[in-house]
Amino acid sequence: MSKPSNSPLQTNSVPARFTERNNFTDLYANIPYRYVARNIASLLSRTPLTPNVVSILGPIFAGSSAAFLVSKLPYNKLWGIIFLNLFVLFSCIDGELARIKQQFTPTGNWLNYICERIGYALATLAVTYFAFQETGSQWAWPVGFVSVVVRLLINETGIVIETKAPGGIRLLEEHDHSHWFYRAFSYPAASYIIILTIGILIHRPLLFLFFGCAYGVLFYGAILVFTRNQIYRYARIVGKK
Repeated sequence: MSKPSNSPLQTNSVPARFTERNNFTDLYANIPYRYVARNIASLLSRTPLTPNVVSILGPIFAGSSAAFLVSKLPYNKLWGIIFLNLFVLFSCIDGELARIKQQFTPTGNWLNYICERIGYALATLAVTYFAFQETGSQWAWPVGFVSVVVRLLINETGIVIETKAPGGIRLLEEHDHSHWFYRAFSYPAASYIIILTIGILIHRPLLFLFFGCAYGVLFYGAILVFTRNQIYRYARIVGKK
């Protein structure tokens, strides 16, 4: 007979697939920003900088990206891409810094969600306007609007998890055999920014804005069909530990 596990997450109430992990989900949940964010957060942990300040920097970078993308300044696309990716990077750094410093607060959780919502909305609208400028196509606006709405809906799922199970997200992240699922759930955002970046680089912003929109719609559809209620249930179970 096998020896029972001492892990607090090993319970018959927890669906098995939530406690499994594999190389693909680890890679997908971390591409590529979190690997870099961990090293930067390690350096920042030696400074007085708090995770909340880092969270606030995210939408500032997103706004800077938007300002460059809609401007006619020299190298506006290059600076727009740099600030766009700094936004996503700092959206990862705040959580890593909180884990290193052990600074978890309800205010910090909500600030993180609000800043990410603002940041992704600014980034998407900026790329939408940029795509409209580059192509002259009115299709950029509905595609951009749907992209914003879908990203907000995906983010809202994280807020509901935290509301139904205060501290549940942090616990999901802390346990090696379960944190990947919330990461994979949360991080289509990072992949979305990579898609937009490629579109800007190769001068196909509208096409890749559409790809990003379709990716978000399909991902949120999968959430609704397969996982949403079970994730809430799992977060409640973990939150009780």
